[in-house]
Amino acid sequence: MQFKHLEYFVKTSECRSFNEAAKILFLSQPSLSAAIATLEEELGYPLFFRSKKGISLTSEGETILPEARQMLATQKQWLTLSKNEDKIHGEIKITAPDIICSTILLDMMLLAKQRYPALKISLRGESPKIAFPVANNYVLSLAVDFYHPADLVSANNKFAQSGWEMLPIADADSFIFMNTANPLSKQLNISLEQFSAFKLVTYDTYTILPYSEIYVNVPQQNIIKLPVREAMFNLIAKDPEAMGIFSSFCSKHCSYIKEGVICMRALKDYPMPIKIVLIYPKDRKDDQLLTIIEELLLEASKT
Repeated sequence: MQFKHLEYFVKTSECRSFNEAAKILFLSQPSLSAAIATLEEELGYPLFFRSKKGISLTSEGETILPEARQMLATQKQWLTLSKNEDKIHGEIKITAPDIICSTILLDMMLLAKQRYPALKISLRGESPKIAFPVANNYVLSLAVDFYHPADLVSANNKFAQSGWEMLPIADADSFIFMNTANPLSKQLNISLEQFSAFKLVTYDTYTILPYSEIYVNVPQQNIIKLPVREAMFNLIAKDPEAMGIFSSFCSKHCSYIKEGVICMRALKDYPMPIKIVLIYPKDRKDDQLLTIIEELLLEASKT
């Protein structure tokens, strides 16, 4: 019995869908089904009822699910026993967009400095979609990026052709950041028509604006491009007519939100989900440093 098959079983039981679980696990649906079938054959009983309406756990599946979760947790604990934090050393280079470098990766590096002082981590603020890291035998080269969930499978297939794999780390959403003096701040949801009537700030490095289907309704003279996020926050804090779209993980790094000057609001009937992923060379999959970075990223994305 393989631990990865237990992982597949647990994830499929959570999703209640082979298709959804396969997307999250970056597997094809037939591959996931075959793995579950192998596990069922080894156990000697079915784990799921399959019907046109979907899947559900059998009584045996319900029984072993808590135990499967515990086995995976125990495996993770066993792996951590081999770590001696004082002796962990090496060099890691991470390529990521500036917005991730200055938020999640900043928090991750603070955690790493506390726990693994001999570990050397450097960041390169550039989108991996444009400048992908180069694999090195002595340096663990990684990338962290964000994607719309619908784009994950195609992106993973593209990276796989070059010997890289993607690992989902965290889910987030994007929101409208606006001045609390703006009358619309009294609403929890903003309509597209209301949103497009204001000044919109974004990065001057964008040749194609994100959420282009939203920005296409905004007059060009109302779009203000600035070099860094802090400059955008400063403008929104000073000008109630200015707004910006940022990921939710930016909120804890915005002092104006803590001070009550800026607030976050959702765009009505237009969800903007994103998924943070770690991208790594396939041949370094079992690297201890990769496991450490994965755990640090998971913790940093939750704080």
